[in-house]
Amino acid sequence: MSNEGGRPITGQMPFAERLRWRMKDLGVTQAGLATRAGVHERTVGYLLSGETKEPETVTLAKLAGALGTTMEELWTGEGERSASGMEERWLLGEYRRLEKDQRGELLEYLRDVGDMQEGRVRRNGLRRPKDEEMEEDEEEDEEAQQAEVSAKPCKTEEER
Repeated sequence: MSNEGGRPITGQMPFAERLRWRMKDLGVTQAGLATRAGVHERTVGYLLSGETKEPETVTLAKLAGALGTTMEELWTGEGERSASGMEERWLLGEYRRLEKDQRGELLEYLRDVGDMQEGRVRRNGLRRPKDEEMEEDEEEDEEAQQAEVSAKPCKTEEER
């Protein structure tokens, strides 16, 4: 039996297959998972091949944390099954691993992305509210139009 995405319902698949699907959902390699979880790459390999059918509790906890899920969800397939929920938990885990200054840089970057999506941009290194920026843009346009008008030569009496 499978769900709408053609993926087997997680409670029915063996642990190795469930682990493989979680890794695929997040785009994590065997080596990447081993590094993130702090386990040997061969441990992940044994679990993926089915050679080791039941990981130790500590290993399961490390793998679940590295995949942004719970031990129960990884072991039984019960719980939130959406990739987006797993990605959010994984991102939170990655954020928590950053140094304080790296967190600040990441948050600043995300604010900039949000500002761009909302139509606000940075000028001279300062963030400005959208309304203020629009007023200034309108003033600049008005000044440019006035400059164009004053630059045009005046018609003489004969040209009129």
